[in-house]
Amino acid sequence: MSAAHEESPFQQAGLSQDASTQRPGMTELLARLVVPINHIFDRAYQSRYNPFYRSGTLAVGLLAIVFVTGLYLLFFYDVAAPYQSVRDIQLQVWIGRWMRALHRYATDACVVAVAYHILQGQVQDKTWGPRMLAWVTGVILLIVLWISGWTGYVMVWDTQGQLLALAGAKMMQSVPFLRDSLGQAFNGSTPVSASFFFMNLFLHIALPLGMIFGLWVHTARLARSVWFPLRPIMWVTGLALLALSVFWPAPMLPEADLFKVTGVVEVDWFFGFWLPVFSALSPQHSLVFMCVVLLIGLSLPWWWRPRKGREPERSVSDEDRCTGCRQCSLDCPYEAISMVPRDDGRLPHSRVDPKLCVSCGICSASCDQLAIGPPHSIGATQMLSLGEFTRSAAQGAHGTGVIAIVCEHNPGARRHLEGYAARHDGVQVYPTGCIGTLHTRILEQLLNECGGVFVWGCPTRNCLTREGVELLNLRTFHKRPPSVSRRIEKNRLELAPYSSAERKQVFARLDAFKSQLESPASPGTAYREPARGLRYLKAALATVFLLTATGALSRVTMGEEPTEGVLRLGAHIPGLVIEDCRTLSAEELASRPLHMRRPQECVRITPTYILTVKVDGELVVRREIYHAGVRSDRPLFLDEEVAVPPGTHRFVVDLRPEDEDLEQAPRMDFETEVVVEAGAIYLVGYDPQAKTMQLMDNPGR
Repeated sequence: MSAAHEESPFQQAGLSQDASTQRPGMTELLARLVVPINHIFDRAYQSRYNPFYRSGTLAVGLLAIVFVTGLYLLFFYDVAAPYQSVRDIQLQVWIGRWMRALHRYATDACVVAVAYHILQGQVQDKTWGPRMLAWVTGVILLIVLWISGWTGYVMVWDTQGQLLALAGAKMMQSVPFLRDSLGQAFNGSTPVSASFFFMNLFLHIALPLGMIFGLWVHTARLARSVWFPLRPIMWVTGLALLALSVFWPAPMLPEADLFKVTGVVEVDWFFGFWLPVFSALSPQHSLVFMCVVLLIGLSLPWWWRPRKGREPERSVSDEDRCTGCRQCSLDCPYEAISMVPRDDGRLPHSRVDPKLCVSCGICSASCDQLAIGPPHSIGATQMLSLGEFTRSAAQGAHGTGVIAIVCEHNPGARRHLEGYAARHDGVQVYPTGCIGTLHTRILEQLLNECGGVFVWGCPTRNCLTREGVELLNLRTFHKRPPSVSRRIEKNRLELAPYSSAERKQVFARLDAFKSQLESPASPGTAYREPARGLRYLKAALATVFLLTATGALSRVTMGEEPTEGVLRLGAHIPGLVIEDCRTLSAEELASRPLHMRRPQECVRITPTYILTVKVDGELVVRREIYHAGVRSDRPLFLDEEVAVPPGTHRFVVDLRPEDEDLEQAPRMDFETEVVVEAGAIYLVGYDPQAKTMQLMDNPGR
C-alpha cells in the first residue's frame, strides 16, 4: 500500500512543490484561505454546483440581472430631482422597492464573484505568460465595476452618496489641476447641479456596457469559453437575491445635506470598505495608497511568476509522427495549436505556438501517436512512469484489485485516498497530474493489470487545466478520440470528479465499484446518491448564510456622531488681479514701432494673499492663497474647514495681500457671531454683487 503523504498548502491549492518554491510566501496564505472556503461550500452545495467554482460565469449572470433591473430604474430616475425620484421608487412597494434592492444586491454579489475569481486565479498560478491578458483585463473589469457602483450610490444623493462623493472629491483634489474646481463643487456655496448627476448616470450606464467588450477581451484566448453558469445555479442565485430583496429591502437613507456633517452613515461595505483607510490617512496619502494597490494588481503578472528559466516547459510536436488528425488542435483549451500544411502533400501537421501554450498537457492525451505534449506529460513519459509504477506496485492491486488514479492538483485528495488504501485491501493508489492529460493507453494498460480503474479527479469547474474532467469523460465513455478500446469493458472504469471535502461520497462510490467488480451479479452494489432532503437542507442553510452576509455587509454602520460644528470657508473670488500702469514719454513712444505705440504701459500683478481666521480671538488658520492657473490669472479659491465646539462663537475672517504696500489690491474681512450646533456646517462664502464675504444661508436651517 502507498504510504500516507502530507501535502503542503501549495499542493492543496493545485500547485506542484517545485512551483511553490518559486513563488512569494503570500501564495501559501492565499491557499490556506481559498481551499477551506471551497471545501465548505463543496459540502453545502456539492462541488458540481459550488458557485465559487463558477465565480467568473456567475459574475456575468449577476451583471445581466443588474442590466435588467437597472433598465427599469432608469425609467423613473430624474437627474433634476435625484433623491426625490429614488424615494418615489422606494415607495413602489410591489415593484420599485424590491427592484432597487435586487439591483443593489446583485451588484454586491457581482463584486464578490469577480474578486474571488481573481483570488482563485492567483492561487492557481493563472496570472502570467499567456494568461497575462486575462489577468490584467480581470483587474480592470473589477475596477470598472467598482467605479460604476460608486456612481450609482452618488446618484441617489443620500447621506451615503454624499459621503462617497466628498471622499472621492477630496482625494482627487490632490491632483493640482482639479483641486480648486472640486473644492467648490461640494462646499454648499451652490446647489449640486443636474449636470453632475447626469454625468454620474452616463458613467453608471456606459461603464457596464463597456464591460461587455472587456469580457470579450478577457476570454479572447480561451477556446470554448463559457460566459454563463449552469441554469440551476443561475436560477437559485436569482431567486435567492429576489427573496432577499423582498424580505430585506435596501434602506432609504436621509437626503444629502452639504450643511451637515455626515456623521454615522450606513454604507455598502462592498463599495465603501476603503473609507476607514481614507479617514485614517490624508486625502493625498489615500490617493497614493489606492494607486499603489492598483499598480500592484496590474503589475502582478510580471513579478508573481516562476523565476526566469524555471517556467514549465511548453508543449512540443513531433512533426514526423503527426498524422494530421487535428484532435490536439480541437482539444487545446487555449487555441495554442494550429495545423500547418506540409510540402510533401501529406495531411497538415500540428505546431504549437509557445506564446499561447500554458503547458497544461491536455494535448498529451489527444494524440494517438504520442507525438505532442510538454516533456513532463507527453504520452511517452506517461508510459515510462506507468512502467515504474507497475514494477513497484503491490500485488493486491492485480487480478480483481482496483487501481485508484488520483489527480495531485485536487486539494487533499491524494492524502485521503492513500489513507483509504491503507485501510482496505486490494486498492493501489496511482497519483498523476491533471487527469485530462491522462492518455487512454494508460487506462488500457492498467486494466490489463487489475480488475478495475477508479479515477478521482478535480471537481468539473475547478480543474487546473479547465476541461480535463470533461475531456477524460468524453474519451472514456463517449468515443471522443483517442477513446478507450472497444475491447475494454467500460463497467471496469469509474470516474469520480469530486473535491476532497466530498471524500465520503468518493469512498462510497469506490466501495460500490469494488463490490460490483467482485460480484457483478450481486444486487444492491450500485452507488446511491446521498438523501436529497439532507442535501437540500445544507444548500438552503448555506444560501441563507450568504444572503444574510450580503444584506448585512451592504449596510455597515460607519462614522461617529459629530460632537462639534464646522466653520467652512468656501469661496470663489474673482478679480483680485491689479494692473500697475504708467504713462510713456514722447521719447519712449518714438522709439517703438507704430503698432506698439500705446500711451500707457501696464504690468499685471497677481498678489499673494494671506488668509487668517480667528475664533473668539484665537488664530486658528493662517495660510497663503495664490491665484489659480498657469499664468496665475484665475480667481482665488478658499477651501478651509475649522472644527468648532457647540456654543456661541465669534468668527473673524480676514483676506489681505501679503505685500501691504499694494494699496490697489482689494482687501476683505468678515466678522459675525454664531450659535454653533454639533454636526452643523456654517459656510462663509463670497457675494459677487456686494463683493464681500458673508455667512451663506442654509436652506434647511
